[in-house]
Amino acid sequence: MFSKINLFAFLLAVTLVVVTTATFAAQPQTPIVSAFRDFSHDNTVDISGYYLPKQKIKIGKFQLHNLSVGDLHELKSWESGKNRSTTYAPVMFIFEDLSSKRIQTEIGEAYSNQPRVLPSTYSIKGNTITFSGMNKQVGRVTFKGTLDIKKLSMIQTNNTLDADQIILRGNLTIAGKRFKDFTFSWWEGD
Repeated sequence: MFSKINLFAFLLAVTLVVVTTATFAAQPQTPIVSAFRDFSHDNTVDISGYYLPKQKIKIGKFQLHNLSVGDLHELKSWESGKNRSTTYAPVMFIFEDLSSKRIQTEIGEAYSNQPRVLPSTYSIKGNTITFSGMNKQVGRVTFKGTLDIKKLSMIQTNNTLDADQIILRGNLTIAGKRFKDFTFSWWEGD
């Protein structure tokens, strides 16, 4: 009789351990909290446009095309949870797949595959832009940089474009590869 009770207790203990382990394993993992809010900006200055890399960066078959920043309305709308899309965000990195077919677009020829890295988080605070995002093709992209708002405002006011002007400078990581002191010029777009 003692051995049946021990066997029963043992089986009950094993069952509890298995059920408890399965329950904890099924629980969602707590996300890592970043040093900045998910999506935020505090600028009243319009910094929208395309930040074009001054140096070419190629990771495998992908080349960085630009960092795109939307206008104040688009930032505010995204941050409030409105107008979210799986193909557009007001702060995103755009790449070109150099192995993809070239196609004719309304503004000229372009690669047919242009992966966009949408943000998991971004922050625009003062003259600092911080970004983290993931794309299945390109991998994780992180950036922390300093924007020359005075120089950008002067270019916008004078309606001039100088591709040699450095408007944004920072540290960029693409798929684990780090690029320190990386620079961008600025283009308003069409």
